[in-house]
Amino acid sequence: MQHNTTSVANTYYAAFEGTHSVDEVPMHNDLTFVSPRFTLTDADAFRSALTALFKSVKSLHINDQIFQGETVSTFYDLDLGAPGGPISMAERLRVENGALTSVTLIFDSARLPSPPSSEQANPEA
Repeated sequence: MQHNTTSVANTYYAAFEGTHSVDEVPMHNDLTFVSPRFTLTDADAFRSALTALFKSVKSLHINDQIFQGETVSTFYDLDLGAPGGPISMAERLRVENGALTSVTLIFDSARLPSPPSSEQANPEA
């Protein structure tokens, strides 16, 4: 089944709300994820990280989305139960041939507790 950029993005964010499974999000095997906290370089690692994250998600509120070709830029507030309330995030999804190829996430990492030692620190953060 071929997916377009909009449907991939919608399925991705619906997974945060629990209305879709992360396994329903089409991803290229060599997907890359970059954030202030860590970098991942394959879809399995990204799915695993999302599955762990979803256990803490209280809510996700999308403030704005910009769809341009194969790219979706989303600005949202993610409530993980952190002190001070939801965390504002900006995320760019890249979709090629109907599957997610890259995710770049920007947020104030000081708002979250220190990452587990098993997370690879992002040397560029």
